[in-house]
Parts: sequence; structure tokens; C-alpha cells
Amino acid sequence: SGGGGSSETSLTLNAGTVYTISVGAGGASGSGTSGVNSYISGSGITTLTSIGGGRGGWYPSTDGFVGGSGGGGGAADCGDSNAGGAGTSNQGYAGGASQDCTNYPGGGGGGASAVGQTPASSNVNGGNGGAGLQCNIDTNNYYWAGGGGGATHASYAGGNGGRGGGGGGS
Repeated sequence: SGGGGSSETSLTLNAGTVYTISVGAGGASGSGTSGVNSYISGSGITTLTSIGGGRGGWYPSTDGFVGGSGGGGGAADCGDSNAGGAGTSNQGYAGGASQDCTNYPGGGGGGASAVGQTPASSNVNGGNGGAGLQCNIDTNNYYWAGGGGGATHASYAGGNGGRGGGGGGS
């Protein structure tokens, strides 16, 4: 239901039935990996899968990776920038692009309800991650699947993680 898509169909779970729920690990930039898929499955229900987020790009010339939500573009050489990775329809939004040299700010990762921020110039903090999706569970509001903040260099700060779980850039 992220990425501007409609909500999933409600599930009816039955007592005594075994269901498998797997929550995948988050992704990392650099030589790390993209996020791992999460899902719920079991007898009598259609398996629902949330695609793991794309990992962020890295210096000097790597775009963010495609995922449920896209990773932010990695820091770039002077006169260049790296694109954010695309999100997946009905899952999440794209990551933000990076800016070029000086402080090398990376783009923020996409979230389930908003794109990752592209820094305004090379002399700013890393891009903020996109916001996660609000879900009401037992009359309480929760946010899930926020994008991670983009890293930067020198005297500026990494971007903030998006509401709902995204880590800050460093």
C-alpha cells in the first residue's frame, strides 16, 4: 500500500492456524546489501510481500539501487551527480539524487509515502529520507518503512531518517 497504491485487502486470521511472518533486515549503502523482503503467509490467505528497500549509492559514481523504496544516490565527483534508485509501484518511492563535490552530500532514501530528498547544493547536509507510511493499529498511529538519510562530508551533517524507521546518514 506504499508508493501511492491502494491499501492491501484485510486479512482474517484464524485461531489454531499457523502463519509465517518474516521481517527482513534493512539495507545499507556502500558495499552493503539492499533490504530483505518481508512477508506473511499461511493457510487460507494470500501471501503478502513487502519488497526490501534499495541500498544507497556510494562515492564516486554509484546511483542508488532499485527496491521497494529506492536508495539515495551516492556522493559524486565535481560536476556530476548520482541518481536515486527507483521505488516499486504500490510499495515505495524513489531515493533522492546526490550533489557533486565540496561536501559530497548523498541523496536520502525513498520511503513508503514520500521520495527521498535531493540536497539543494553541494554545501548542505545529506538529503533526508522519505517518510514512511502511517498505519492505524488498535487505534494507535504507527509509521513504517521510512527512508534512510544521505551521508555527507566535512562540517555538514548527514540527513535525517524518514519518519517510520529510516536511519540518519553519517
